[in-house]
Amino acid sequence: MTEITLRILVCGFCAYRLARIVAVDSITSTVRAWIYVRAFAQGYNGEAIVRSKVWAWAYGLASCMFCAGFWLALASYALWVNVPGARPFVAAVSVAGVQAILANGDRAAFS
Repeated sequence: MTEITLRILVCGFCAYRLARIVAVDSITSTVRAWIYVRAFAQGYNGEAIVRSKVWAWAYGLASCMFCAGFWLALASYALWVNVPGARPFVAAVSVAGVQAILANGDRAAFS
């Protein structure tokens, strides 16, 4: 396996796990709710009205696993390449990403 292939795999799994933490996991649901309250107000008929375009953009980023994943993939790769001291962190989160993928597959197989 080449060095670049290893980097892409490690950073990809790292970005997957971080994106899932940001956009899906319950540990960050209060942060997403906090951003939502700043982004939107409730209209008379119950629809969401944009209160702040910046906060609406931030909520869109924080609630979309693919959107967050893109930026977190860039960040994890930049850390891996430019900050050698961050490699253990990126590798550890990568292992957690592999575990999350396997757990999701396991859950799907038994449900």
